[in-house]
Amino acid sequence: MKTIITVLTASVCILIGTGCKRNAPPTTPAVPVGPAIGAPGETLEFRVASTDPENDGVLYRFDWGGDTSEWYGVFPSGETCAVSHAWVSAGNYQVRAQAQDDEGKMSQWSDAFALSIESVFVHPAQAARTAIGH
Repeated sequence: MKTIITVLTASVCILIGTGCKRNAPPTTPAVPVGPAIGAPGETLEFRVASTDPENDGVLYRFDWGGDTSEWYGVFPSGETCAVSHAWVSAGNYQVRAQAQDDEGKMSQWSDAFALSIESVFVHPAQAARTAIGH
């Protein structure tokens, strides 16, 4: 039965002349790129990119950890998406991203990026100067 439906669908597409575009999801984004440490309330920027096989526009959903996620976009396929987020509370967070084309197909989630939001934040450059006595 499935074969008959597939053949009929292909025949209708050819007769109508639409070509019946098939839609595949965008590639899974790589691990988000951003700072590994920050302070509560500090705005941090993260970047990801994905390509869509049909060159559709791409939206990105960031999972900021702690049950918070947001959608951003639409971006051209392959273009880097740079977004900012601030955490209210100190803690360890896992940031990950997912892509969706503007036809609604979603990628898998990226691997997570480990982020530490520290109550008493010492910038790494300052920590290095303190360690050598400057």
